[in-house]
Amino acid sequence: MRKNSVKNTRINGEVRRELSRIISRDIKDPRVSGMTSVTDVFVSPDLKTCKVYISVFGDEKSREDTLNGLRNAEGYIRRALAHTVNLRNTPELNFIMDQSIEYGVNMSKHIDKVIEADEKAERQAQENAKKLKREECHKILDCLDQAQTIVISGHTRPDGDCVGSCLAMYHYIKDNYPEKDAQVRLEEVPESYRIIPGAKDVICEPADDETVDLFISLDCSDAQRLASNQACFESAEYRINIDHHASDKGFADENIIFPGASSTCEVLCDVFDHEKISEETAYALYAGIICDSGVFKYSCTGSHTMELAGMLMDKGIPYTDIVDKVFYEKTYIQNKTMGWCLMNSKLSPDGKIISCLISREQMAELGASHSDLEGIVSQMKLTKGTEMSMLVSENAQGEYRLSLRSSGRVDVMKIAERFDGGGHAAAAGATLKGDIPSIMEQIAGMASEQLY
Repeated sequence: MRKNSVKNTRINGEVRRELSRIISRDIKDPRVSGMTSVTDVFVSPDLKTCKVYISVFGDEKSREDTLNGLRNAEGYIRRALAHTVNLRNTPELNFIMDQSIEYGVNMSKHIDKVIEADEKAERQAQENAKKLKREECHKILDCLDQAQTIVISGHTRPDGDCVGSCLAMYHYIKDNYPEKDAQVRLEEVPESYRIIPGAKDVICEPADDETVDLFISLDCSDAQRLASNQACFESAEYRINIDHHASDKGFADENIIFPGASSTCEVLCDVFDHEKISEETAYALYAGIICDSGVFKYSCTGSHTMELAGMLMDKGIPYTDIVDKVFYEKTYIQNKTMGWCLMNSKLSPDGKIISCLISREQMAELGASHSDLEGIVSQMKLTKGTEMSMLVSENAQGEYRLSLRSSGRVDVMKIAERFDGGGHAAAAGATLKGDIPSIMEQIAGMASEQLY
């Protein structure tokens, strides 16, 4: 069967080549279009019959005329074929119109139309989004005009984007609304971000029972993640939520949520009047953007991100120093903790998932706090061949913080949401309770389901 099949394939190829030559050069019938192609040939194993598929570039009449002309010239074509192809029997020729090319062309045109319509709809949606954003921005600025007491806060265990966005909002209000009583309330600011102007003004104690006019939540996907400042949020006269997390469903009176943005600091750049952004505000915004975009290398980085970064650089900020000190520079304790996590990490049998569990006892032995874990899970993700990294750390209350990072094939936000967490497709987190090793195995299984 294999030998016969190979032989038939060779015969089909030879017959097709000769038929193409005969039809294009020797057939003089005016009905046969000069734009006729032999697309395929199937010679029966006994060499008695041959199906000849042809394609004609033209209208329906041209195709019909060509088919009739070739059928009428079948005898001549068989004789010509017998002189050029060495077969014991010259098969009868059955000319068939091949509709696949025409179908493909029509389908391609249809696809082009659909793509064009989708692109038009996308452009319109983007324009509508910009219009909506401008309207929302005006509402935010109107709220700042009307409020006197303002609390600015972000999520528990603040990262660079959280600290940067909160301090950027703080400076913008101080610069342009000096009569307002604004304060930033966050948990302890990690050492890496204390160089951002205004970090020393951050109040780490929970807000008191006094009701404020305006509470601004930044980079926080739900009210519970405001932790000790949630009560102040709930009692505020008016509440604003500005975020870029896809898991944020909107929990305030006014919500500006743009999951396509690299960071909340990028969203704030569009909220603020660029002419009124001071160097200190620009410093905080730039710090937040580089942290959540991985210094512009993560997939969340877009052309708009780069445009805004350029605008901030033009404000005179020391952008090189910001990158080094905020993103790359680590303390000895941070490096030692990262080393421990890498040394004690585990790789899944297929090499796709890398994970590490660090207890509070181990952190105490290293002299590390939770802020010293910043960046470790991202470093783990850089392990060659891995698709997802997982870092689980125990806090003082006996709960465990889950941090997930993905190279793209695993949507870690879907996994985090199973544990009431959230984030983005490439970076997400949650709080865990229970049998942690078993839960970590469960998470690895969820990731493997997406991979395979």
